[in-house]
Amino acid sequence: TTPAAGSRIGFIRKVAPEFEWQAVTDPSGVSYSFEIATTTSFASPVLSRTGLTEASYALTTEEALDYGTYYWRVKAVDGAENDSGWTSPYSFKSGLLPLWAFIVIVALLAVLIGFLVYFFVGKRRPFYD
Repeated sequence: TTPAAGSRIGFIRKVAPEFEWQAVTDPSGVSYSFEIATTTSFASPVLSRTGLTEASYALTTEEALDYGTYYWRVKAVDGAENDSGWTSPYSFKSGLLPLWAFIVIVALLAVLIGFLVYFFVGKRRPFYD
């Protein structure tokens, strides 16, 4: 359920979201398998966890995600090792801007402010011989 499909998380730094899904109950007990990948095929998962006992998983600081598009999925496994099959992948975007773009924007703003200060303040001083 969280993060919602198509949502955007974070601004420019690595993000460590918490993932939540609907809990499943079974008399034999339930654990969950969870994956994050950069493609819907999940051929090379960025993160894979099994044996989760809660219907949620919070990424650690070390697992924080860089700027980009990611997909996540989960499946339930009962005490007899029967699994529900993977959910459909949910996509989300990490970050609004890559770090380099943020730095470029800040640098351009600094140049613009410097130009405006020079143009409006520097030009108004009287000229002396």
